[in-house]
Amino acid sequence: MIRAVVVAALSLSIATSALAQVLENEHGEARAADRAARANEHDETPAADSVVKAIDETLSGRAGEARNWSRFRSLMAPGARFVTESVAADGAVRREALGVEDLITSNENAFATQGFFEHRVITHDEVWAHLAVIVTAFEIRYASGEAPFARGIKHFELTSDGKRWFVESIVWEGETTASPLPPNAAAGLKESHEKVNNYEFIL
Repeated sequence: MIRAVVVAALSLSIATSALAQVLENEHGEARAADRAARANEHDETPAADSVVKAIDETLSGRAGEARNWSRFRSLMAPGARFVTESVAADGAVRREALGVEDLITSNENAFATQGFFEHRVITHDEVWAHLAVIVTAFEIRYASGEAPFARGIKHFELTSDGKRWFVESIVWEGETTASPLPPNAAAGLKESHEKVNNYEFIL
């Protein structure tokens, strides 16, 4: 049973040298997230929580910074879904579901003009046979060092083919005044904040 903050990066390589060049900064240096992926590309048995870590690595970055969408796609099972729950001003609960390509398109548009740095802690996990459920508390910032503009809870469902784990679905809801984070989740985020790695370029 995993009881700690996610500590290992998923071991996946960058698909092509052309993509690698896109993910480098003006000094020819790759993002720390992708350097980690290359360094560990021969690890074929990452734990389920490593997939969660890899998603953070892939999505987090500064405004206009290219993301490694090939790596992101490789973390997903066929037909993976992303579902968000939210409460409208009139109190109605709204649900929106996206596929992998829909999410990528939406994020690319947003990331073109704003940074996105997500930090999370695992608050609960269950792993049995080829099934895993991981619950995390998360907070999101536009830039490293800023106060978070959003917090909430995410549920990850994963399956394994016996060699590695894949995401089947991610469901999340943001914190509101009416639905604050559970005390243990808020405390976990606060305690781990100073240890977060936001995967910026090393300039």
